[in-house]
Amino acid sequence: MQKAIENLHRFDIGSWDIHLLTDQPDKFKGITTYKYTNKVFSYFDKLLFSFRVMNELKKGVMCVDADKLNLI
Repeated sequence: MQKAIENLHRFDIGSWDIHLLTDQPDKFKGITTYKYTNKVFSYFDKLLFSFRVMNELKKGVMCVDADKLNLI
């Protein structure tokens, strides 16, 4: 989670519509967050989250693991 917090500043929040699935939504101010309540993050939960957001927004999404934001 610390890597995500450190790297989110690289994205202009006004230009990106960021939706974040996290177990600690209170750590991310100014970003649309969704509370994740399972003990272990699973690949399928992440994939289904992307589909739910895509369906909600009615547009394409890009899914990136928070620990990999530094690679973008």
